[in-house]
Amino acid sequence: SNGLTAPNGPSQQRVIRQALANARLSTGDVDVVEAHGTGTRLGDPIEAQALLATYGRDREQADPVFLGSVKSNIGHTQAAAGVAGVIKMVMAMWHGVLPRTLHVGEPTSQVDWSSGAVELLTESRPWPEVDRPRRAAVSSFGISGTNAHVILEQAPALDEPKEAGDGETIDSAPVTDTAGPLPWVLSGRTAAALRDQAQRLAAHLTARPDLAPADVACSLVRTRAALEHRAVVLGVGAAELVAGVGAVAEGRGAPGVVSGVVRQAGRVGLVFSGQGSQYAGMGRELYGAFPVFAEAFDEVCAELDPLLGFSLRDAVFADPDTDTGADSGAGADAGVDAAAGGVTGVGRGGLAWGLSAGSIDDTGVAQPALFAVEVALVRLLESFGVVPEVVAGHSLGEVTAAFVAGLWSLPQACRVVAARASLMQALPAGGAMASIAATEEEVRAHLATRVAASAGERSESTVDIAAVNGPLATVISGEAVEVSEVVGWWRDRGRRVRRLQVSHAFHSSLLDPMLEDYGRELETVVADVPAVPLVSTVTGTVLDPVTAADPGYWVRQVREPVRYADAVRTLRELDVTTVIEVGPGTTLTSLAETVLDADPMPGSPSEEAADKATSPSGGAEPPAPMRCLPSLRPDAEC
Repeated sequence: SNGLTAPNGPSQQRVIRQALANARLSTGDVDVVEAHGTGTRLGDPIEAQALLATYGRDREQADPVFLGSVKSNIGHTQAAAGVAGVIKMVMAMWHGVLPRTLHVGEPTSQVDWSSGAVELLTESRPWPEVDRPRRAAVSSFGISGTNAHVILEQAPALDEPKEAGDGETIDSAPVTDTAGPLPWVLSGRTAAALRDQAQRLAAHLTARPDLAPADVACSLVRTRAALEHRAVVLGVGAAELVAGVGAVAEGRGAPGVVSGVVRQAGRVGLVFSGQGSQYAGMGRELYGAFPVFAEAFDEVCAELDPLLGFSLRDAVFADPDTDTGADSGAGADAGVDAAAGGVTGVGRGGLAWGLSAGSIDDTGVAQPALFAVEVALVRLLESFGVVPEVVAGHSLGEVTAAFVAGLWSLPQACRVVAARASLMQALPAGGAMASIAATEEEVRAHLATRVAASAGERSESTVDIAAVNGPLATVISGEAVEVSEVVGWWRDRGRRVRRLQVSHAFHSSLLDPMLEDYGRELETVVADVPAVPLVSTVTGTVLDPVTAADPGYWVRQVREPVRYADAVRTLRELDVTTVIEVGPGTTLTSLAETVLDADPMPGSPSEEAADKATSPSGGAEPPAPMRCLPSLRPDAEC
């Protein structure tokens, strides 16, 4: 515009069109516009022309968009101008009336009203019901070109209020057809009061067996105070829920019962599982129980399928009993062991770009599958109101974390995942990995001693440190013969060692042949600035935006050790008091607890950190994401 206080008509048109596009509506879908309406000779004509050029176009003169402004009623309210318009339109929808704009004799002659179908509300008029919801648009413009435009839609009709089962009424329709688990929320001032509440609820349920579980859930959340001592009972159907209430009343634990005391909540951090935690059919039950999960999963698959050359959904949800390509016996062990090392249990299917899908344990399937499931889990958590404030991930999980942080769009992130998985899958099979109950310094010193003792036969070790998961959890990776010798040396000294069932030596020099090709693929990926702090498991610190966008960093991320223990410590320093493992496994949750227990920080709120997992590995899925919710925001109602 030509000044701080002068409006800009083309900018107003753009914000209107953007709001309509975001709402997936056309101008004809809106009935009335609540204008900013400055009442000035400069502002009103500019705004009116912008409305005529947008809402006034492509409509019959007999079906105009109506125009008014609440400023004719209450004057200029400065910072409250926009919300005043919203309130007016919400009340107009409620009463089915379009209020008149006061003090308007006739429309201004400075506007060509014949250029579009826009009509001033000089008189109140009914707002009739039609075959779609009522819709209104509200404009609010501020100094120096601050333009805002929101579209409001009439809410669905509610059933008549009904008794919730405790003498009180609820003002929403019952949801007695709710599928999946339901939460029943209880609280009390003390532990004894909580038990008493549960006993009273149990007696009430016994007397009223006809109560719908969903109505009880709604009533407990809406009509009860949220006190300090709390319990959440999760169950599918009345029998499970009543049994859980009985357990709370008796002060004992039970499946589906989560209890605790309100604590001061810090930040919520999400950590994403790496390869090895996958299992056949992961996410299938969640897909059937939660539409938001299914929609997000399908969206990721739609991006990945053309890159992979097969249906990822079919590969993930395939029945392992009929999948002849499955690597029998290796999957379960690799799923446990490899998660601890951030590595994979890889099958023998030679997957590359454009080839057919193999077993869920093949790298070319497992990595895209984990990414899709983890993204869908994040969307599910968001639907519950859980939004990450810090993210981190173990090996492949860091790629998912980067996407969730906002580093890449979904199409760009899928390109990274597809390239990473396919190039790794194409590597020759071989190598070995093992987990050693020793510190990183101890293992590094031993590897250096082996090089020194080789009498010049080699200048560096063919065995690398692949991951540092805790104070006594170091993973090595490299040539199979060399790894066996190192494992034997530590076993002879009484240390616990565990060979990991893998077909490749991940995070070792044996991955070097793929790095150049991977770097070239990454050069073509478009990155943005992360909106959420991303903790690197390469450095163990928060990743700065420049490094995060550098393709060279993500090449290093494949090759260098996973410093998960350092990343957990950084989460604590960032005041993360709740860590949720997002993925099909629970190993990262246990590792985080081990790291924090070994390195306590007196007085830190992280000493009370709640570590939760969204999925039990291979277990019944739907209750798991919900089970982690009660301890996330103990100070909230639910």
